[in-house]
Amino acid sequence: MDRLAPANIEAEQALLGSILIDPAAVIRVAPLVAAEDFSRPAHGQIFAAVVALYNRREAVDIVTVLTELERRGGAEESGGAAYLTALIERTPVAAHVEHYAGLVGRAAMRRRLIDAAGEIARIAYEDEAETIDETVDKAESAIFKVLGERRRGGLVSVAQYLSDLIGGPRALGRADARIGTVGRSSRPPLCRARSGCAGRAPRRS
Repeated sequence: MDRLAPANIEAEQALLGSILIDPAAVIRVAPLVAAEDFSRPAHGQIFAAVVALYNRREAVDIVTVLTELERRGGAEESGGAAYLTALIERTPVAAHVEHYAGLVGRAAMRRRLIDAAGEIARIAYEDEAETIDETVDKAESAIFKVLGERRRGGLVSVAQYLSDLIGGPRALGRADARIGTVGRSSRPPLCRARSGCAGRAPRRS
């Protein structure tokens, strides 16, 4: 029986409601979650709209967010003003925004791991590489793609687990080398949280 992909809709709604209530909270959740982490595309669009307004140092409220969504062509899909209002009304405690972001990010990571596992299974079944090392490298790449999207620590322990699983010291050496490049960025946290964000975010006064 097919299982539903991991998602936490309530946490997504609470996170969006929180940053609509307190737009300055965007800077606190930016390192933890990105628009693509939301299971509902409409939620990702709302989050991206708020971040865009914040980056441009514009006011963030229902009117401005709706205008930004309309500019991006996603106002109707996102539920309009009625849904933005409902998000605010449904938010339990806006001060818990980082907790909500963590729940959203966790569900997103689980979905990516499931996708990576499926890709690894496909590689194992169908790959016609000349050596097993090439096959393992492809499987590792699927996992490291997931790790590269993480914005928090804990990567070394994952690499050690992969080492034990698929190749001992040889795999760990490659893991250490690749992990050394994960998460390093000269961009501020707000830009790291959004793919395609160029330059530095404006400093809030």
